Amino acid sequence: MNEREKDFAERFNNNVEGFEYSRGYCHSDKSMWVKCKVCGNEEERTGGFLRKVIRKERNLVCKQCERKNKEYDVNVAQLRESILEHAVKPTSCLKQVKVFRCKQCDKYFITNKRNPRYCSDKCLNRNKNKRKEVKKRIRSEQMKMNGSFDSTISLEKLYRKANGKCYICNCQCDYNDYKVDGDSFIVGETYPTIEHVIPLSKGGSHSWDNVKLACWKCNTLKGDKEVACGI
Repeated sequence: MNEREKDFAERFNNNVEGFEYSRGYCHSDKSMWVKCKVCGNEEERTGGFLRKVIRKERNLVCKQCERKNKEYDVNVAQLRESILEHAVKPTSCLKQVKVFRCKQCDKYFITNKRNPRYCSDKCLNRNKNKRKEVKKRIRSEQMKMNGSFDSTISLEKLYRKANGKCYICNCQCDYNDYKVDGDSFIVGETYPTIEHVIPLSKGGSHSWDNVKLACWKCNTLKGDKEVACGI
C-alpha cells in the first residue's frame, strides 16, 4: 500500500461509519472496494462517490444489509398477519396489535400496548442500569474537571461524620429504607446520600468541605440549587 492509498484509507475510515476501506485504490477517480463492518460484504464504488461520502454529501449503504433488513421486515409482517388470523379476539382488539422493536435488545415483538419501548421488564431494567452507569461516569468526569477531587470520601464515612442526620431537614437517615425489585434497587425518602453544597454542575468540588449528608428526598428536591430554600 503506497502513501496515497494509505492517506485515502485513513481519511475514509475516520469519516465513514459502518464501512472500512478494503482494496483497489489506484487514484481517487477510479473504482475501489469498501467493506461493510456489519456483514463483511465488499462492494465496488467509484472514487468520486466515495469522496462525496467522506465529505458527508452522500450516504453509503450496504446493499446486502439493506436486502436482509427488507426480508426481515417482510417476515415480521407475515408473522403479525399469522397471529392476527389465528387469535381468538374481537376484531376491534386485533387492529390494536402492532410490531415494535425493543430499544434494548433490538428484537421485534408484538403487543397491543401503545408505543412500548421494551419487550420485557428485563430489558427495561437493563436500560435503566445502563443509563445509571453513564450518568455515574459523566458525574465522575465532572468531579475531576472541577479541580479538587478527594477519593477518600464515601457515604459510610460521611454518615458517621454527620451522625446519620440530614443537614437540610435534620431528620435521621435510614440505610434500611430501600427495596429490591428484580434487578432494580429502589431507595426510599430517608435513604442517605452524598450532597454537594455547591453543585458539581456549577463548579463545586468533590471535597470534604463541599459534601454533606442528605436524605434522598431533600437531595432530590434541592437539585442543582446552591441553597436549600423552600425544602
